[in-house]
Amino acid sequence: MITIISIGKKYDQAQPCDIHLDATEWPTPPPGHRQLDGRHPTIQTSVLTRNPVLFSYLLLAAQFAQRLVKEQDQVTVVIECNEGIHRSVAGAEALLAYVTELGEDATVFHRDLGRRSS
Repeated sequence: MITIISIGKKYDQAQPCDIHLDATEWPTPPPGHRQLDGRHPTIQTSVLTRNPVLFSYLLLAAQFAQRLVKEQDQVTVVIECNEGIHRSVAGAEALLAYVTELGEDATVFHRDLGRRSS
């Protein structure tokens, strides 16, 4: 089982994990869409398609998680951005899609999504 957790670093330190991805430098969504979160297709497109390297980065993370889960049964992947609303959430959803396409059991948890201050 692969557990993918999106977090906002402004709320707490990253929790223990096997794979840690830093999304703080990924593209931010345009101001007119910031009321949406990273589960929304508009945000996912905005964050993930403006830097084509991100797709490769997330695919490599999915492949690494797949190999690691064969050794230890449970793998935790943490994706961190500043607030845990847009970039880390979009990345976690994309990573979940990749991992499940590879045939692995996976779940996603957005730790800080409910803490939105705006």
